[in-house]
Amino acid sequence: YTFPENDPRRISFLHYAKVDAWSQAMIARWLIEKGYTGSYTIASNGLKMALAIRYRDTLDISDRQSNFYAKMDFNRKYPPLDRVKQDIVEASLLGGFVWGLVGTYHGSFYHYDYSSSYPKEYYSGKLFSGRIYSIDCDSPSWKRVLDAPNYFRWFLVDFDFVIRENGIPALSGRECRNVDNQMNGAWNKKMREGHCSNKLITESYLEELMKNYDISNLKIWECWFAGRASGDFAPFIEYCYNKKSQPELKGTTDRLIWKTFMNGGIHGKTITKTHRKKVEYPEGERHIVKETTDPEYCALIGFSAMMNARERLIRHCRMITEAGYTIYMCDTDSMVTDCPPDVAKEILGDEAFEKEGGGIDNLGTFEIESFEGNEGFDEFRCWGLKRYLELDHGKYRKSAFAGMHDEIQRNALIWWRTDGTKYSWLQRGRVTGPFGKVVEMVWKTAGAENVWFEPSNVPFHPSKTGWERM
Repeated sequence: YTFPENDPRRISFLHYAKVDAWSQAMIARWLIEKGYTGSYTIASNGLKMALAIRYRDTLDISDRQSNFYAKMDFNRKYPPLDRVKQDIVEASLLGGFVWGLVGTYHGSFYHYDYSSSYPKEYYSGKLFSGRIYSIDCDSPSWKRVLDAPNYFRWFLVDFDFVIRENGIPALSGRECRNVDNQMNGAWNKKMREGHCSNKLITESYLEELMKNYDISNLKIWECWFAGRASGDFAPFIEYCYNKKSQPELKGTTDRLIWKTFMNGGIHGKTITKTHRKKVEYPEGERHIVKETTDPEYCALIGFSAMMNARERLIRHCRMITEAGYTIYMCDTDSMVTDCPPDVAKEILGDEAFEKEGGGIDNLGTFEIESFEGNEGFDEFRCWGLKRYLELDHGKYRKSAFAGMHDEIQRNALIWWRTDGTKYSWLQRGRVTGPFGKVVEMVWKTAGAENVWFEPSNVPFHPSKTGWERM
Protein backbone atom coordinates (compact mmCIF):
# COMPACT_ATOMS: atom_id res chain seq x y z
CA TYR A 1 0.00 0.00 0.00
CA THR A 2 1.52 3.34 -1.08
CA PHE A 3 0.78 6.58 0.77
CA PRO A 4 1.04 9.95 -1.02
CA GLU A 5 4.44 11.56 -0.44
CA ASN A 6 3.21 14.24 1.97
CA ASP A 7 0.62 12.11 3.75
CA PRO A 8 1.36 12.21 7.53
CA ARG A 9 0.21 8.59 7.74
CA ARG A 10 3.27 7.63 5.67
CA ILE A 11 5.67 9.04 8.26
CA SER A 12 3.69 7.42 11.06
CA PHE A 13 3.64 4.05 9.33
CA LEU A 14 7.38 4.10 8.53
CA HIS A 15 8.22 5.03 12.11
CA TYR A 16 6.13 2.18 13.49
CA ALA A 17 7.61 -0.29 10.99
CA LYS A 18 11.16 0.68 11.96
CA VAL A 19 10.51 0.38 15.70
CA ASP A 20 8.75 -2.97 15.24
CA ALA A 21 11.53 -4.36 13.03
CA TRP A 22 14.21 -3.16 15.47
CA SER A 23 12.58 -4.80 18.50
CA GLN A 24 12.08 -8.09 16.67
CA ALA A 25 15.69 -7.99 15.46
CA MET A 26 16.95 -7.52 19.02
CA ILE A 27 15.04 -10.56 20.25
CA ALA A 28 16.16 -12.67 17.27
CA ARG A 29 19.79 -11.61 17.76
CA TRP A 30 19.66 -12.53 21.44
CA LEU A 31 18.28 -15.98 20.64
CA ILE A 32 20.83 -16.61 17.89
CA GLU A 33 23.75 -15.49 20.07
CA LYS A 34 22.60 -17.91 22.77
CA GLY A 35 22.34 -20.77 20.27
CA TYR A 36 18.54 -20.93 20.01
CA THR A 37 18.23 -21.24 16.26
CA GLY A 38 15.38 -22.67 14.22
CA SER A 39 12.41 -20.95 15.80
CA TYR A 40 12.81 -17.48 17.25
CA THR A 41 9.66 -17.34 19.37
CA ILE A 42 9.98 -17.25 23.14
CA ALA A 43 7.26 -19.86 23.54
CA SER A 44 8.86 -22.43 21.22
CA ASN A 45 12.34 -21.99 22.66
CA GLY A 46 10.98 -21.98 26.22
CA LEU A 47 9.48 -25.42 25.73
CA LYS A 48 12.71 -26.71 24.14
CA MET A 49 14.68 -25.34 27.08
CA ALA A 50 12.29 -26.95 29.57
CA LEU A 51 12.71 -30.33 27.89
CA ALA A 52 16.50 -29.97 27.68
CA ILE A 53 16.82 -29.11 31.38
CA ARG A 54 14.22 -31.65 32.47
CA TYR A 55 15.61 -34.61 30.54
CA ARG A 56 19.26 -33.84 29.89
CA ASP A 57 20.28 -31.35 32.63
CA THR A 58 21.59 -28.95 30.03
CA LEU A 59 20.52 -25.76 28.32
CA ASP A 60 21.98 -26.72 24.95
CA ILE A 61 19.13 -27.05 22.48
CA SER A 62 21.23 -26.87 19.34
CA ASP A 63 21.55 -30.67 19.04
CA ARG A 64 18.45 -31.59 17.04
CA GLN A 65 18.86 -35.32 17.58
CA SER A 66 19.06 -34.94 21.37
CA ASN A 67 16.06 -32.64 21.29
CA PHE A 68 14.14 -35.23 19.30
CA TYR A 69 14.78 -37.84 22.01
CA ALA A 70 13.90 -35.33 24.75
CA LYS A 71 10.57 -34.71 23.05
CA MET A 72 9.99 -38.45 22.70
CA ASP A 73 10.72 -38.98 26.41
CA PHE A 74 8.37 -36.14 27.26
CA ASN A 75 5.57 -37.60 25.14
CA ARG A 76 6.08 -41.00 26.75
CA LYS A 77 5.43 -39.45 30.15
CA TYR A 78 2.70 -37.09 28.91
CA PRO A 79 1.17 -38.78 25.83
CA PRO A 80 -0.70 -36.45 23.45
CA LEU A 81 -4.47 -36.78 23.51
CA ASP A 82 -6.52 -38.27 20.73
CA ARG A 83 -8.36 -35.79 18.53
CA VAL A 84 -11.70 -36.19 20.30
CA LYS A 85 -10.22 -35.38 23.70
CA GLN A 86 -8.08 -32.60 22.21
CA ASP A 87 -11.18 -30.91 20.78
CA ILE A 88 -12.93 -31.12 24.17
CA VAL A 89 -9.91 -29.57 25.93
CA GLU A 90 -9.60 -26.73 23.42
CA ALA A 91 -13.33 -25.99 23.69
CA SER A 92 -13.08 -25.88 27.52
CA LEU A 93 -9.78 -23.99 27.75
CA LEU A 94 -10.06 -20.83 29.87
CA GLY A 95 -7.78 -17.94 30.69
CA GLY A 96 -7.46 -16.19 34.02
CA PHE A 97 -10.40 -15.15 36.15
CA VAL A 98 -11.50 -11.54 35.45
CA TRP A 99 -14.10 -9.60 37.45
CA GLY A 100 -15.05 -5.94 37.91
CA LEU A 101 -17.60 -4.25 40.19
CA VAL A 102 -18.63 -1.32 37.97
CA GLY A 103 -18.83 2.06 39.71
CA THR A 104 -16.83 4.68 41.64
CA TYR A 105 -15.93 3.83 45.23
CA HIS A 106 -14.33 5.78 48.09
CA GLY A 107 -12.72 4.29 51.19
CA SER A 108 -9.58 2.28 51.90
CA PHE A 109 -8.52 -0.16 49.18
CA TYR A 110 -5.56 -2.47 48.64
CA HIS A 111 -4.14 -4.08 45.50
CA TYR A 112 -2.88 -7.66 46.01
CA ASP A 113 -0.86 -9.26 43.23
CA TYR A 114 0.33 -12.86 42.93
CA SER A 115 4.02 -13.32 42.25
CA SER A 116 4.31 -15.63 39.20
CA SER A 117 1.04 -17.48 39.63
CA TYR A 118 1.38 -19.91 36.71
CA PRO A 119 5.07 -20.80 37.30
CA LYS A 120 4.07 -21.79 40.84
CA GLU A 121 1.80 -24.48 39.37
CA TYR A 122 4.62 -25.91 37.26
CA TYR A 123 7.08 -25.65 40.15
CA SER A 124 5.10 -27.19 43.01
CA GLY A 125 1.44 -27.38 42.02
CA LYS A 126 -0.65 -30.53 41.90
CA LEU A 127 -0.48 -31.91 38.36
CA PHE A 128 -0.28 -35.36 36.81
CA SER A 129 1.89 -37.71 34.80
CA GLY A 130 1.44 -40.83 32.73
CA ARG A 131 -1.23 -41.97 30.35
CA ILE A 132 -4.69 -40.42 30.64
CA TYR A 133 -7.55 -42.91 30.94
CA SER A 134 -11.30 -42.29 30.75
CA ILE A 135 -14.22 -44.08 32.34
CA ASP A 136 -18.00 -43.72 31.88
CA CYS A 137 -20.24 -43.01 34.84
CA ASP A 138 -22.02 -46.37 34.48
CA SER A 139 -18.79 -48.40 34.59
CA PRO A 140 -18.44 -50.97 37.44
CA SER A 141 -15.10 -49.31 38.33
CA TRP A 142 -16.59 -45.82 38.61
CA LYS A 143 -16.64 -45.57 42.42
CA ARG A 144 -13.17 -47.05 42.76
CA VAL A 145 -11.72 -44.45 40.39
CA LEU A 146 -13.47 -41.59 42.20
CA ASP A 147 -12.27 -42.75 45.63
CA ALA A 148 -8.65 -43.50 44.67
CA PRO A 149 -6.33 -40.96 46.40
CA ASN A 150 -3.51 -41.30 43.88
CA TYR A 151 -5.38 -40.07 40.79
CA PHE A 152 -5.63 -36.60 39.27
CA ARG A 153 -9.16 -36.32 37.84
CA TRP A 154 -11.02 -34.29 35.24
CA PHE A 155 -14.81 -34.47 34.77
CA LEU A 156 -16.96 -33.93 31.69
CA VAL A 157 -20.11 -32.44 33.22
CA ASP A 158 -23.52 -30.82 32.79
CA PHE A 159 -25.14 -28.78 35.58
CA ASP A 160 -27.48 -25.91 36.46
CA PHE A 161 -26.24 -23.14 38.75
CA VAL A 162 -27.39 -20.14 40.81
CA ILE A 163 -24.84 -17.87 42.51
CA ARG A 164 -24.66 -17.88 46.31
CA GLU A 165 -24.94 -14.73 48.44
CA ASN A 166 -21.15 -14.33 48.92
CA GLY A 167 -20.22 -16.29 45.80
CA ILE A 168 -17.63 -15.12 43.28
CA PRO A 169 -19.04 -14.95 39.70
CA ALA A 170 -16.66 -17.51 38.23
CA LEU A 171 -18.81 -18.59 35.24
CA SER A 172 -19.21 -16.57 32.05
CA GLY A 173 -21.56 -16.83 29.09
CA ARG A 174 -18.79 -18.53 27.14
CA GLU A 175 -18.92 -21.48 29.51
CA CYS A 176 -22.72 -21.75 29.36
CA ARG A 177 -22.98 -23.52 26.07
CA ASN A 178 -26.68 -23.32 25.39
CA VAL A 179 -28.70 -21.05 23.16
CA ASP A 180 -30.50 -19.17 25.93
CA ASN A 181 -27.28 -17.61 27.19
CA GLN A 182 -25.77 -16.59 23.85
CA MET A 183 -27.73 -13.36 23.47
CA ASN A 184 -26.38 -10.06 22.19
CA GLY A 185 -22.86 -10.10 23.58
CA ALA A 186 -23.45 -12.30 26.64
CA TRP A 187 -20.46 -14.41 25.62
CA ASN A 188 -18.00 -12.73 28.01
CA LYS A 189 -20.43 -11.57 30.70
CA LYS A 190 -20.66 -13.07 34.17
CA MET A 191 -23.58 -15.32 34.98
CA ARG A 192 -25.74 -15.32 38.13
CA GLU A 193 -27.59 -18.40 36.95
CA GLY A 194 -27.70 -20.69 33.96
CA HIS A 195 -26.70 -24.09 32.62
CA CYS A 196 -23.34 -25.55 31.62
CA SER A 197 -23.12 -28.52 29.30
CA ASN A 198 -20.29 -30.69 28.00
CA LYS A 199 -17.78 -28.81 30.15
CA LEU A 200 -14.40 -30.32 31.05
CA ILE A 201 -13.27 -29.33 34.53
CA THR A 202 -10.69 -30.40 37.10
CA GLU A 203 -11.95 -32.00 40.29
CA SER A 204 -10.62 -29.23 42.56
CA TYR A 205 -12.13 -26.48 40.41
CA LEU A 206 -15.54 -28.20 40.44
CA GLU A 207 -15.34 -28.34 44.25
CA GLU A 208 -14.62 -24.59 44.37
CA LEU A 209 -17.50 -23.82 41.98
CA MET A 210 -19.83 -25.62 44.38
CA LYS A 211 -18.79 -23.17 47.13
CA ASN A 212 -19.66 -20.15 44.95
CA TYR A 213 -22.79 -21.49 43.22
CA ASP A 214 -25.68 -23.70 44.20
CA ILE A 215 -25.14 -26.55 41.72
CA SER A 216 -28.11 -28.73 40.76
CA ASN A 217 -28.83 -31.45 38.20
CA LEU A 218 -25.12 -32.30 38.13
CA LYS A 219 -24.38 -35.05 35.63
CA ILE A 220 -20.84 -36.40 35.29
CA TRP A 221 -20.73 -38.08 31.91
CA GLU A 222 -17.12 -39.14 31.96
CA CYS A 223 -14.09 -39.07 34.23
CA TRP A 224 -10.55 -38.74 32.89
CA PHE A 225 -7.78 -39.71 35.28
CA ALA A 226 -4.02 -40.08 35.49
CA GLY A 227 -1.40 -40.50 38.20
CA ARG A 228 -0.78 -37.55 40.53
CA ALA A 229 2.55 -35.74 40.23
CA SER A 230 4.22 -32.53 41.35
CA GLY A 231 7.41 -30.72 40.44
CA ASP A 232 8.22 -32.27 37.07
CA PHE A 233 9.00 -28.79 35.69
CA ALA A 234 10.65 -27.49 38.86
CA PRO A 235 14.22 -27.65 37.43
CA PHE A 236 13.27 -25.42 34.50
CA ILE A 237 11.33 -22.91 36.64
CA GLU A 238 14.14 -22.73 39.19
CA TYR A 239 16.76 -22.29 36.45
CA CYS A 240 14.86 -19.36 34.91
CA TYR A 241 14.10 -17.85 38.33
CA ASN A 242 17.76 -17.91 39.36
CA LYS A 243 18.79 -16.41 36.01
CA LYS A 244 16.33 -13.51 36.18
CA SER A 245 17.20 -12.85 39.84
CA GLN A 246 20.88 -12.13 39.17
CA PRO A 247 21.53 -8.53 40.32
CA GLU A 248 23.78 -7.76 37.36
CA LEU A 249 20.91 -8.50 34.94
CA LYS A 250 18.58 -5.87 36.42
CA GLY A 251 17.29 -3.60 33.67
CA THR A 252 18.74 -5.71 30.85
CA THR A 253 17.17 -7.60 27.98
CA ASP A 254 18.52 -10.85 29.45
CA ARG A 255 16.45 -10.44 32.61
CA LEU A 256 13.30 -9.74 30.58
CA ILE A 257 13.96 -12.80 28.42
CA TRP A 258 14.42 -15.13 31.41
CA LYS A 259 11.35 -13.74 33.15
CA THR A 260 9.33 -14.28 29.98
CA PHE A 261 10.68 -17.82 29.60
CA MET A 262 9.64 -18.59 33.18
CA ASN A 263 6.16 -17.07 32.84
CA GLY A 264 5.32 -18.22 29.32
CA GLY A 265 7.87 -20.76 28.12
CA ILE A 266 5.88 -23.87 29.04
CA HIS A 267 2.47 -22.35 29.60
CA GLY A 268 -0.53 -21.96 27.34
CA LYS A 269 -0.31 -22.37 23.61
CA THR A 270 2.98 -24.20 23.49
CA ILE A 271 2.03 -27.00 25.79
CA THR A 272 -1.58 -27.24 24.62
CA LYS A 273 -1.00 -26.80 20.93
CA THR A 274 -1.95 -29.03 18.06
CA HIS A 275 0.05 -29.62 14.94
CA ARG A 276 -2.01 -28.54 11.94
CA LYS A 277 -1.30 -30.03 8.53
CA LYS A 278 -2.69 -28.88 5.22
CA VAL A 279 -3.00 -31.47 2.50
CA GLU A 280 -3.81 -30.55 -1.11
CA TYR A 281 -5.32 -33.04 -3.48
CA PRO A 282 -6.84 -32.61 -6.96
CA GLU A 283 -10.54 -32.92 -7.60
CA GLY A 284 -11.13 -32.48 -11.30
CA GLU A 285 -9.75 -29.08 -12.27
CA ARG A 286 -9.72 -27.82 -8.67
CA HIS A 287 -7.32 -28.37 -5.81
CA ILE A 288 -8.99 -29.12 -2.48
CA VAL A 289 -7.14 -28.14 0.70
CA LYS A 290 -7.97 -30.26 3.73
CA GLU A 291 -6.66 -29.31 7.16
CA THR A 292 -6.03 -32.03 9.72
CA THR A 293 -5.29 -31.42 13.38
CA ASP A 294 -2.93 -33.77 15.21
CA PRO A 295 -2.20 -33.13 18.89
CA GLU A 296 1.53 -32.59 19.35
CA TYR A 297 1.79 -32.33 23.15
CA CYS A 298 -0.48 -33.19 26.04
CA ALA A 299 -3.02 -30.36 26.24
CA LEU A 300 -4.03 -31.19 29.81
CA ILE A 301 -0.75 -29.91 31.31
CA GLY A 302 -1.45 -26.28 30.42
CA PHE A 303 -5.19 -26.78 30.96
CA SER A 304 -4.68 -28.11 34.50
CA ALA A 305 -2.12 -25.45 35.47
CA MET A 306 -4.54 -22.71 34.37
CA MET A 307 -7.44 -24.32 36.23
CA ASN A 308 -5.32 -24.61 39.39
CA ALA A 309 -4.24 -20.96 39.26
CA ARG A 310 -7.80 -19.83 38.56
CA GLU A 311 -9.17 -21.94 41.42
CA ARG A 312 -6.62 -20.49 43.87
CA LEU A 313 -7.56 -16.86 43.10
CA ILE A 314 -11.31 -17.55 43.28
CA ARG A 315 -10.85 -19.45 46.56
CA HIS A 316 -8.91 -16.58 48.14
CA CYS A 317 -11.50 -14.06 46.93
CA ARG A 318 -14.34 -16.15 48.34
CA MET A 319 -12.65 -16.42 51.72
CA ILE A 320 -12.36 -12.63 51.87
CA THR A 321 -16.00 -12.02 50.89
CA GLU A 322 -17.19 -14.61 53.41
CA ALA A 323 -15.36 -12.59 56.09
CA GLY A 324 -17.50 -9.57 55.20
CA TYR A 325 -15.20 -7.66 52.85
CA THR A 326 -15.71 -6.80 49.17
CA ILE A 327 -13.74 -7.81 46.08
CA TYR A 328 -13.90 -4.89 43.62
CA MET A 329 -11.66 -6.25 40.86
CA CYS A 330 -9.86 -9.43 39.80
CA ASP A 331 -7.56 -9.73 36.80
CA THR A 332 -5.99 -13.19 36.36
CA ASP A 333 -3.43 -12.92 39.17
CA SER A 334 -4.45 -9.84 41.16
CA MET A 335 -7.35 -8.35 43.10
CA VAL A 336 -8.49 -5.07 44.67
CA THR A 337 -10.30 -5.31 48.00
CA ASP A 338 -11.14 -3.25 51.08
CA CYS A 339 -9.64 -5.95 53.32
CA PRO A 340 -6.47 -4.64 55.04
CA PRO A 341 -3.28 -6.73 54.71
CA ASP A 342 -3.10 -7.70 58.40
CA VAL A 343 -6.71 -8.97 58.30
CA ALA A 344 -6.17 -10.72 54.94
CA LYS A 345 -3.22 -12.62 56.42
CA GLU A 346 -5.46 -13.85 59.23
CA ILE A 347 -8.13 -14.94 56.73
CA LEU A 348 -5.88 -16.55 54.10
CA GLY A 349 -2.94 -17.53 56.29
CA ASP A 350 0.64 -16.27 56.23
CA GLU A 351 1.55 -18.86 53.59
CA ALA A 352 -0.53 -16.91 51.05
CA PHE A 353 1.75 -13.86 51.34
CA GLU A 354 5.38 -13.25 50.46
CA LYS A 355 8.07 -13.97 53.02
CA GLU A 356 10.92 -11.61 53.72
CA GLY A 357 14.11 -12.26 51.81
CA GLY A 358 12.42 -13.38 48.59
CA GLY A 359 13.32 -16.71 47.04
CA ILE A 360 11.64 -19.18 44.74
CA ASP A 361 9.32 -20.43 47.48
CA ASN A 362 7.46 -17.11 47.13
CA LEU A 363 6.10 -18.13 43.73
CA GLY A 364 2.31 -17.86 43.77
CA THR A 365 2.15 -15.75 46.95
CA PHE A 366 0.54 -12.32 47.28
CA GLU A 367 2.57 -9.15 47.33
CA ILE A 368 0.89 -5.88 48.33
CA GLU A 369 1.45 -3.15 45.79
CA SER A 370 2.56 0.18 47.26
CA PHE A 371 2.79 3.63 45.71
CA GLU A 372 5.36 6.04 47.14
CA GLY A 373 5.51 3.90 50.26
CA ASN A 374 1.74 3.82 50.77
CA GLU A 375 0.07 0.42 50.52
CA GLY A 376 -3.52 1.62 50.34
CA PHE A 377 -5.45 4.12 48.21
CA ASP A 378 -8.75 5.92 48.68
CA GLU A 379 -10.61 5.88 45.34
CA PHE A 380 -11.33 3.03 42.95
CA ARG A 381 -13.17 3.33 39.62
CA CYS A 382 -14.22 0.39 37.46
CA TRP A 383 -15.72 0.51 33.97
CA GLY A 384 -15.97 -3.26 33.48
CA LEU A 385 -13.68 -6.22 32.82
CA LYS A 386 -10.00 -5.20 32.63
CA ARG A 387 -10.96 -1.53 32.94
CA TYR A 388 -10.17 0.25 36.19
CA LEU A 389 -8.36 3.20 37.82
CA GLU A 390 -6.76 3.62 41.24
CA LEU A 391 -6.37 7.10 42.81
CA ASP A 392 -4.92 8.21 46.13
CA HIS A 393 -5.89 11.72 47.30
CA GLY A 394 -6.67 12.57 43.68
CA LYS A 395 -3.26 11.43 42.44
CA TYR A 396 -2.95 8.80 39.71
CA ARG A 397 -1.71 5.48 41.10
CA LYS A 398 -2.44 2.66 38.63
CA SER A 399 -4.84 1.80 35.81
CA ALA A 400 -5.72 -0.75 33.19
CA PHE A 401 -8.09 -0.13 30.32
CA ALA A 402 -8.23 -2.78 27.60
CA GLY A 403 -7.46 -1.33 24.18
CA MET A 404 -6.16 2.03 25.44
CA HIS A 405 -2.53 3.15 25.45
CA ASP A 406 -0.94 3.69 28.88
CA GLU A 407 -0.20 7.38 28.33
CA ILE A 408 -3.82 8.09 27.40
CA GLN A 409 -4.97 6.18 30.49
CA ARG A 410 -2.92 8.45 32.74
CA ASN A 411 -4.29 11.59 31.09
CA ALA A 412 -7.91 10.65 30.42
CA LEU A 413 -9.27 8.21 33.01
CA ILE A 414 -8.94 10.60 35.93
CA TRP A 415 -11.68 12.74 34.33
CA TRP A 416 -13.97 9.90 33.27
CA ARG A 417 -17.10 8.89 35.18
CA THR A 418 -18.44 5.35 35.57
CA ASP A 419 -22.11 6.26 35.10
CA GLY A 420 -22.35 4.80 31.59
CA THR A 421 -21.23 7.93 29.71
CA LYS A 422 -19.54 7.05 26.44
CA TYR A 423 -16.12 8.60 25.85
CA SER A 424 -13.88 8.66 22.79
CA TRP A 425 -10.13 9.04 22.36
CA LEU A 426 -7.59 9.19 19.55
CA GLN A 427 -4.65 6.78 19.44
CA ARG A 428 -2.48 4.82 17.07
CA GLY A 429 -4.09 1.62 15.85
CA ARG A 430 -4.01 -0.95 13.08
CA VAL A 431 -6.44 -0.42 10.25
CA THR A 432 -7.02 -2.80 7.35
CA GLY A 433 -6.20 -1.09 4.08
CA PRO A 434 -6.57 -2.32 0.50
CA PHE A 435 -3.22 -4.16 0.68
CA GLY A 436 -3.10 -5.19 4.32
CA LYS A 437 -2.97 -3.62 7.75
CA VAL A 438 -1.45 -0.20 8.32
CA VAL A 439 -0.91 1.84 11.48
CA GLU A 440 -2.58 5.23 11.73
CA MET A 441 -4.44 7.41 14.21
CA VAL A 442 -7.90 6.02 14.96
CA TRP A 443 -10.83 7.04 17.14
CA LYS A 444 -11.97 4.59 19.81
CA THR A 445 -15.08 4.73 21.98
CA ALA A 446 -15.83 3.14 25.36
CA GLY A 447 -17.66 3.63 28.63
CA ALA A 448 -18.86 1.71 31.64
CA GLU A 449 -20.53 -1.62 30.89
CA ASN A 450 -22.57 -4.07 32.92
CA VAL A 451 -20.54 -7.23 33.48
CA TRP A 452 -23.65 -9.18 34.47
CA PHE A 453 -25.87 -10.81 31.89
CA GLU A 454 -29.52 -9.91 32.44
CA PRO A 455 -31.66 -12.19 30.21
CA SER A 456 -34.88 -10.40 31.21
CA ASN A 457 -33.62 -7.15 29.67
CA VAL A 458 -32.37 -8.55 26.37
CA PRO A 459 -34.58 -9.78 23.50
CA PHE A 460 -33.67 -13.12 22.03
CA HIS A 461 -32.48 -13.17 18.41
CA PRO A 462 -31.49 -16.71 17.37
CA SER A 463 -29.98 -15.50 14.11
CA LYS A 464 -27.53 -13.25 15.98
CA THR A 465 -26.14 -15.83 18.35
CA GLY A 466 -24.05 -17.76 15.85
CA TRP A 467 -24.97 -20.86 17.84
CA GLU A 468 -26.18 -22.76 14.80
CA ARG A 469 -22.65 -22.63 13.38
CA MET A 470 -20.91 -23.84 16.55
